[in-house]
Amino acid sequence: MENRLLDENERRVVDALVAEGGSMLQKDISVDLGFSRVKTHRIVQSLVKRGLVTAEEHFNTNSSQEKTDPTRNK
Repeated sequence: MENRLLDENERRVVDALVAEGGSMLQKDISVDLGFSRVKTHRIVQSLVKRGLVTAEEHFNTNSSQEKTDPTRNK
């Protein structure tokens, strides 16, 4: 995993996922955050590549989920 901080948009997506219980459709992320679908896709793919979220196909969009870290204390 890359060792860098989240940029503002990545943080907004992660915060939105957390606020919605850890899972959202990408189209809902786009609407809620005011991002285009392309921008949302790129941000989510960046987070997937870094191992912070997962994404799976869900009809004509993707469902994104926050990855849980078993080493993180709650």
